[in-house]
Amino acid sequence: MKGISTIVIAIGLIIWAFSGIYTVDEGNHGVETRFGQFIGITQAGLNWHIPAPIEQVTIVNVKQQRFIEVGYRSAMGNDQATGSVLKESLMLTKDENYVDVRLAVQYQVKDAKQFFV
Repeated sequence: MKGISTIVIAIGLIIWAFSGIYTVDEGNHGVETRFGQFIGITQAGLNWHIPAPIEQVTIVNVKQQRFIEVGYRSAMGNDQATGSVLKESLMLTKDENYVDVRLAVQYQVKDAKQFFV
C-alpha cells in the first residue's frame, strides 16, 4: 500500500513538472513571473518554467502593430457606424476653451517587460 501511494505521488510530480513546458512562437517574448514578480524574458522556442502556482508565463507579441483610437471609433468592417466618443474627444485647453480631438495612435512593443509590468 505504501509503495503504491509513493508511485502515485511520484507520477503526479512528474506530470506537474512536465506541465511547465511551453513554446514561444517567433515574434513573441515570454514574460516569466514568480509569485507575481518579474524574473525574466524568454525568447522564441521551447522553454520550461516552474509550473503553476509558483511561476506563470505571459506571451507578448512584440512584432504586432497596435493602435488606439481616441475620441472616435471606426467600424473596422463591422456593421456598426463610425462615431464620436464625447467622453474622450472633448478636452479643455489652458485658456478654458473646448476642443474636439480625434486621433489614432499606432505603436509597437519594444520591451515586453515594460509592456507587461
